Amino acid sequence: MDRRLAQAIAVSSLIIVTMAATVASASQPAAQTSPVTLAQSSRQGQSTANPTIENDDFRFELQGCQRSGTKVKCNLLITNLADVDRTLWFTADYSGSHFSRMIDFSGNEYKATLSQLGQGQGSGSYGEVKLIQGMPMKGILSFEGVPQQVSKLAVLEVAHGFYNRGNVYRNVQFRDVGIIGSN
Repeated sequence: MDRRLAQAIAVSSLIIVTMAATVASASQPAAQTSPVTLAQSSRQGQSTANPTIENDDFRFELQGCQRSGTKVKCNLLITNLADVDRTLWFTADYSGSHFSRMIDFSGNEYKATLSQLGQGQGSGSYGEVKLIQGMPMKGILSFEGVPQQVSKLAVLEVAHGFYNRGNVYRNVQFRDVGIIGSN
């Protein structure tokens, strides 16, 4: 318990947690949504190296985003911090209502076309993978049609979900994300 409290205190300096629960109808399983945002640097335009967000006993570490023409791939390491193995849904687009996306500084939105976590991948849907406690697994979000002049993102929003007495849907948000690679 002391370890988790210490982690929570350390992480609180890096993240802003915004919880917004949706009210589910009595006939549907309880679903919750919550965006979690990496706090922006105190100086405008300064990016944090390998930004990390912890939420619901999962750690999301952004490894970076790379461009190839108009395609952008964002690489993450996702770790299950719970005391037991858990299944995570890593979402490109789940039924059009829960999707990963990026937004540039001009306000243009680009939805993910592919999500991959380990060997599980989903196109237009989601990939589902059992995460072993404490073991990081590589995740990739792919985007298409990103104009070559876009070299930095205002936000990268990563949609995911897991089961906890009903389906739980979450988003984590990385801000001020640079894109490296060829233009």
